[in-house]
Amino acid sequence: MPIFFADECVAGLVVEGLAQRGFDIVDAKVVCRGDDDERVLALAAAAGRIVITDDWGFGEMTVRHGRPATGDIILSLYAL
Repeated sequence: MPIFFADECVAGLVVEGLAQRGFDIVDAKVVCRGDDDERVLALAAAAGRIVITDDWGFGEMTVRHGRPATGDIILSLYAL
């Protein structure tokens, strides 16, 4: 089962819902509140966790700039 790292922008209800369903999830609001995206990505990658975010900047960091990452899930209500 995948393990996740929720960025600060992810609603608490999403984090709680995943945890209640048995997913292993760390909330950035708890472990690294206020840290920049680079730090969040580094913490998640070091722990082998997939980042959940609605910040497209994580895609930029991992895909375009090749920053190490286990993976990113970018939540969006908009179609590309």
